[in-house]
Amino acid sequence: MFTGSLYPPNCHLLRDKMIGNVVLRTKVAPSRGNHREITFHVSERSTSLSDVELMPIPAPSSPTVPAQRTSVQLPASKHPQPSSDATISSIEAITDADQRSYVAKLTRVVQDHERTLTIYRERRRKNQVRYRTKQRELMRSLGDDVRRLESEIQELEVRRHNASIGIPTHRTLWTIATEYFLLFQHGFRSPPQALQNAALNFLRVSMASDVVNGHQCGVEAILAKWRLFSEYFDDVHVKLEKFEKSATSHSLVAITTTSVTISERTMRTVFPHLNSDGQGGAEGGHWSSLGRRLLNQLFVMRGSKM
Repeated sequence: MFTGSLYPPNCHLLRDKMIGNVVLRTKVAPSRGNHREITFHVSERSTSLSDVELMPIPAPSSPTVPAQRTSVQLPASKHPQPSSDATISSIEAITDADQRSYVAKLTRVVQDHERTLTIYRERRRKNQVRYRTKQRELMRSLGDDVRRLESEIQELEVRRHNASIGIPTHRTLWTIATEYFLLFQHGFRSPPQALQNAALNFLRVSMASDVVNGHQCGVEAILAKWRLFSEYFDDVHVKLEKFEKSATSHSLVAITTTSVTISERTMRTVFPHLNSDGQGGAEGGHWSSLGRRLLNQLFVMRGSKM
């Protein structure tokens, strides 16, 4: 085995064309005398030291010798280069891994977004439920307030009506009779519910439950009779003239003046027989001369009531 600076340990692995056209330069230390450079020329096919030629090169006249470049041709590697298919496969493998990683990240982002949307929708649904509950409570409260105000309005209507007709507060036999005629002095056609309730309560408190009015009995019958009388006639007005004591000290006789107007409704409901069809003109009959004379006439009647 060769040893030396010109023969490395792995020289048996190197080819002959590994080193070619290499110029070895040995620079001699400058001295006062003449100096020369010795250049070794190695042939491309040199395999031993005997093939090395020593060529003396005269020293240049310039005191400074520029450095020369050494060109070395490196041998081709003995290891095979990877093929293009293997490179493409590696790139595809890396690309697939990147795609899987990107898809995983995108999936996580989508899942986080959906989770956030779910939380937002749930929060919005709860807010809407609370809002609707508050709205229902508000509507219920407003309904209660409206009903309470309506009740108060009805009570105030009763008070206003009582004050307008001068109903006394201290009740005796005389005051109760006076209040009765004041309550029905204009009839009782379509009264407000509050006034209707007040009139019914007054009759129940002031009269016996089996009070008799003509052929009818009870306070409800009296109230129904006044309502029917007011529906049949227009411009009903009952004026209390005076009270007279009866033979017994527990009863009074009221002297009244009642005025009514005969209207078409009165003719159809009270005097239908005055029409030729016998049904108040329902079938297009003709009114008799008496019926035509009664129409729109004002009747004033004096009477008494015990």
